[in-house]
Amino acid sequence: MARISQVELHQAVKDTLRELSWQRDVAAYPEVKTGLVTPALYFAVNAWSRAEAGTDQLHVDADCNIYLVVNRSLDLEEGYTPELYARDLADDLTCLVDAQTFGLEIGPSVFVSAEVDEFDDEMDDYHVWRIDFSVLLPVGPDPHDITRAPLQQVWLGKAPDIGHGHEEDYLALLPEVKRE
Repeated sequence: MARISQVELHQAVKDTLRELSWQRDVAAYPEVKTGLVTPALYFAVNAWSRAEAGTDQLHVDADCNIYLVVNRSLDLEEGYTPELYARDLADDLTCLVDAQTFGLEIGPSVFVSAEVDEFDDEMDDYHVWRIDFSVLLPVGPDPHDITRAPLQQVWLGKAPDIGHGHEEDYLALLPEVKRE
């Protein structure tokens, strides 16, 4: 399986998020935390750990987050508060990330949780939800991904009549060779 870099994962997730009609900004978690155009989506990978993938290639289980940010003063239709709007969008993201491959050759992602994120004091003007999910990424080189010459011949022999001196005892399987 081809190696997937962090840059490829980051770009693939952002591209998928940009397809959402309601988003107004998609990026990495913002350095500037005021005057954000919302609803905004910010992607982050916070950690990863070794994962068993049943192959000899190194895989990691990446812990990913999408931060959904909605301005608390957003003007919405009657009865639809910014908090409820944010929760509704978080629900949409929950469905989006579960079993998602983001267009990459990876297994489906696994939704873990969604919760209000009040960790960052600089984001007090916004409703922030954190949607957690994990993806299994092949990160090491595939030891079996080597260039080989195409198979030219296959011969079948039966012990003990094998090896040098027993060429006539072999049966050609690929390509079929007719002996005279």
